[in-house]
Amino acid sequence: MGSLTGNKKMRKRKIQDLITILQCIISGEDKDPIQLLDEAIRCLKCLKLKTKLMNLMSCKLGEFQAG
Repeated sequence: MGSLTGNKKMRKRKIQDLITILQCIISGEDKDPIQLLDEAIRCLKCLKLKTKLMNLMSCKLGEFQAG
């Protein structure tokens, strides 16, 4: 039973550490953890979309230069 409690505490501490890191990356000092996670998800989706767009533009530029 003790190791189970220890695992829960370790997991909780890890989540708290990740939230603290996200607060530093995403100016979210005044946000609760749920809002912070929502903002992080929005940022990641935006970055994913921008990456796809840049890859598409890179391919088109390569085609333009080649032909």
